[in-house]
Amino acid sequence: MKNIEIKEIQKNIFIIKEINYKEHCNCYLIIGSEKCLLIDLGIGIINISEVIKPLIKNKELITIVTHFHFDHIGGSKYLDEIYGDITNIKNKDIGLKYLNSQDFLENDDYENSKMINININKFKQIKFNKKLDIGGFKFKIFKTYGHDKSSICIYEEEKRILFSGDLIYDGKLIYDLTDSDKNQYIHSLNIIKSLKLKKIYGGHNEPIINNIYKLIDKKIKIIKESNKQSSQNKLKII
Repeated sequence: MKNIEIKEIQKNIFIIKEINYKEHCNCYLIIGSEKCLLIDLGIGIINISEVIKPLIKNKELITIVTHFHFDHIGGSKYLDEIYGDITNIKNKDIGLKYLNSQDFLENDDYENSKMINININKFKQIKFNKKLDIGGFKFKIFKTYGHDKSSICIYEEEKRILFSGDLIYDGKLIYDLTDSDKNQYIHSLNIIKSLKLKKIYGGHNEPIINNIYKLIDKKIKIIKESNKQSSQNKLKII
């Protein structure tokens, strides 16, 4: 397919990118010995269900979204059952106002993406107090609000890999959306800082494998400074 890139980034872990959309999210497919796990669904330019069929073969597929923004849930139209933190889904602003035609290589993809919709009946509440075992991989799932009010992270404790969604990646973080919370963001970054991390596979850009904790500290500092500046501006207004 000309508009998709699939790459095995380590044994049994694949990254999937919709390259016709410049701001594409990173979707991840993990192939366990018993089941497979798909993390995030992209904007929906590609039929991600069809794309992964040759990789998952006859195994059961579990699908999780790290949060409910358009670039991570658009592909939900191709699947029947998806897990996430659905606490605020009925009132969810999925961020379509941030769609920009200049981010698409083809105009048809842009026009189709404007029609993204959430069918809330497809989504099920994820369990936070139970490990997810797919055979060879065991995951813990954390609430990591801040980027928005549905953000979660998925952590493979033995391999020390964090699938972080948009909580952290190697790039400018977004913490000023209508449903963002800077204090929660800092709290969530401190949660992942307490983990034993070897790799972070973020929702955008390249994996983080070097200076992980230094990067987390840097992001915390930036958000704290932004928070301080916002407080000072409010005081000036008062």
